[in-house]
Amino acid sequence: MTGNAIPKMSPQDESTWFKVRIALKVEPQTEGFYKDIKITVNRGTVTLEGTAPSKEAALAAERAAMGVQDVMQVINNLKTA
Repeated sequence: MTGNAIPKMSPQDESTWFKVRIALKVEPQTEGFYKDIKITVNRGTVTLEGTAPSKEAALAAERAAMGVQDVMQVINNLKTA
């Protein structure tokens, strides 16, 4: 495997990724920037990366992700603009 290869997500992680993406899309505080959030899932741990317009919006994204079934932990690496 090369140094920049991205490991393939398991079917469970892919399903969780999709559910988190939808949760961010329908959350009023994140619907305006959800497409800018990079989501990665590894065995139920969700990592959010990118830029949020405010600290409140970043926390709303974390709450939305944590509310998704099968999410065990959220690592919120969102920066604020």
